Amino acid sequence: MNVLVVDDEPIARRRLVRMLHAIADVTVVGVAEDGLEAITKVNELAPDLLVLDIEMPALDGVTLTQRVRPLPLVLFVTAHSTHAVAAFDVHAVDYLLKPVQQERLAIAIDRARARLATGDAVASKESGHSTRVVSQAGGVARLFEASEIARFWAKDKCTLFTVNGEELLCDESLDALERRLARIGFVRAHRAELVNAHRVRALRTDSGAAHVQLDDGTLVAVSRRALAAVKSSLGL
Repeated sequence: MNVLVVDDEPIARRRLVRMLHAIADVTVVGVAEDGLEAITKVNELAPDLLVLDIEMPALDGVTLTQRVRPLPLVLFVTAHSTHAVAAFDVHAVDYLLKPVQQERLAIAIDRARARLATGDAVASKESGHSTRVVSQAGGVARLFEASEIARFWAKDKCTLFTVNGEELLCDESLDALERRLARIGFVRAHRAELVNAHRVRALRTDSGAAHVQLDDGTLVAVSRRALAAVKSSLGL
């Protein structure tokens, strides 16, 4: 099994490498110091398993799993117990708390071997079915079901959405969200707008301009290019 270790702490990274070397039939094909470097190395090395820290500078482990396609199997290794939902969301092999114990790591590696041996869908395919949306701020990753969200919009190179009147930031682009959430009814209304068709209550066309009215009263412009797709999503 080929493994890539991703951890921003040099001591923790070296320790994980030593522990993995002690497990039969495991080859550490590389290490990465942060999520951005990890994306490059996943593409270069195509590992079977990521041994992945979560809280890292530049790009954290949870966001990394959303951006890498195809995504290898993931084993989260973290100093914090607050990210278990994220681990579940990407169907992680296991979730180990630091300091990692050799016996516990060996069990996790056996689980990864079992996944590979039985031909289970890799984490990228499984996570592709996820309808969770992540918003991060102040070191806290909050998760929301996309069905709770009426629209996403782009502003100043950021992706925004609201839940219960609170405006939140999403790391994913509108293009990525559109690809991932189209199957549950999200449709592009405009270059900078993605709407949940299940939350649309009216389609208004006046003087050549079109808008959809969402269930919270928000009016969202629909471009001429997107109008046919929006009508189709609404059954019109």
